[in-house]
Amino acid sequence: AVIADDVSVTPGYFATIGLPLVRGRDFTGQDTAGTERLAVVNESPARALVGDRTPGERIGRQHVAMDTTVIGVARDTKASLRQSPGPTVFTPLAQDASPQ
Repeated sequence: AVIADDVSVTPGYFATIGLPLVRGRDFTGQDTAGTERLAVVNESPARALVGDRTPGERIGRQHVAMDTTVIGVARDTKASLRQSPGPTVFTPLAQDASPQ
């Protein structure tokens, strides 16, 4: 199993922080609690979870809280100069199941 950080973001997050998507698409305002569960993963877990088959590949419950479709792959980035990039699964904030 791949252990990844889970980060909830809003549409436009990747462009705002200058993190390019290498495949697929960003979230939109259409990606809400009532729609299919979606994720963007960075390159590290993408290789381990779905290889080169994204976007559209499903991640099973062994990797995330519920079945989720990967719609994009973001470039790996370092959190700091001393830390190597870690696996990250980005999900739309509008689909976040935790209470506000």
